[in-house]
Amino acid sequence: MRKSILLIFLFVFGALHAQDTIDIHQATMRNQSIANHFTLYESKDFISFQDFLKSKNQGIEGKKLDAAIENLDFTSSTYFIEFVVKNTSDKAYWINLEIARPITNTVDLYSCSTKEVKKNGDAIPFNKKSSYSNKCVHPILI
Repeated sequence: MRKSILLIFLFVFGALHAQDTIDIHQATMRNQSIANHFTLYESKDFISFQDFLKSKNQGIEGKKLDAAIENLDFTSSTYFIEFVVKNTSDKAYWINLEIARPITNTVDLYSCSTKEVKKNGDAIPFNKKSSYSNKCVHPILI
């Protein structure tokens, strides 16, 4: 039986406790991996985003990543990845968050500031994806 990867991303504007902030105005941050700014949370069972937030409020701790995400391989776990993005410039930017994994069934991007949910992944019908691409890309205006 084939297990699948389920990744769920939390996209946050603003400051969070003990959280690195990705400043997209810095030219060095463009077109590079930002995984070293991620905090990774794992649940052995599928849980909803709302249940994840409740667990965070109850003090669960994530693993701070220092480099690119290790190979998660095939798994039935649910992963939540938290990061903060801010724009310190005077103009808006479009950024594309690309999940560079060959097989990801679902990748949901949650914005705490706008409450928007963007859907992507191999199990999502093409016309329901946040970007019409065979890659897992989330376009974000900040």
